[in-house]
Amino acid sequence: MNSKFLLLLFIFMIILIITSSVSYLYLSGYFYSVRINGENIIIKSSNIELIKKIEVSYVNSTIIAHGNELITFNITIINNNTLLSVKLTKITVSSPFILTSESLLPILISPNSSTSIIISIKTPEYSYSSVLTILLYIENIKNI
Repeated sequence: MNSKFLLLLFIFMIILIITSSVSYLYLSGYFYSVRINGENIIIKSSNIELIKKIEVSYVNSTIIAHGNELITFNITIINNNTLLSVKLTKITVSSPFILTSESLLPILISPNSSTSIIISIKTPEYSYSSVLTILLYIENIKNI
């Protein structure tokens, strides 16, 4: 009788561990598939001429991730203006993605130079497929 009880207890513990593991994976978004069909990076500024002098460099790719996963992007911002420095003042991402970390803002970009920023984005907690839009807000130094 004692060995049957121990066997049943052992089976119960195994079932509990498996159920807990599957539940954890489900609740953390592991079973959801998020497909990012490229990135669209847009420069925003109140100065239209300033936008023409700013370029971005990044790898545009398709990313397949799990739900609720962190994805890191490295973006290089190039200031082709020969006279004016600019500041990156704000970064936003399209819904349903969440910006979780970014470089310390504001970031000064001198004339004819570039800077790289690293941002982390959390994917939604459900299946999703779309382009990711990242907005970079740039201002002229004189306007700040």
